[in-house]
Amino acid sequence: MNNTPIFAPKPVVNASATPKVGDILAGTWGYEATLWTFAKVVGVSGKSVRVQELEAESFNMKTGGMEWQVRLTDKTVGPVKTRLVKAGYNGSYHVRWDNVVTLYPYHGNGVENASNYH
Repeated sequence: MNNTPIFAPKPVVNASATPKVGDILAGTWGYEATLWTFAKVVGVSGKSVRVQELEAESFNMKTGGMEWQVRLTDKTVGPVKTRLVKAGYNGSYHVRWDNVVTLYPYHGNGVENASNYH
């Protein structure tokens, strides 16, 4: 399998407190696991953004399925959501995705580690 990200977002340098269409956001969550949620800003209006989840494909399974990597894709998942933008640390911003995940501007290269340890 080719480990090159299908969709490699441009790294965010000096993230702004003002979101822009095209920004990639990411958040990790999980109690006994490290799971990822990715989303793309598809609209900005005042203090809110419209975001759509991006699919992350799992690959490179290790240790009996307890560790793997996720690769960000450009495939969208589910409906577009409108969320309030909040000021973040160091001049950045964040968006509350749901009652578990908060999304921040993504600085990665499109491939991240994930795990499931009980």
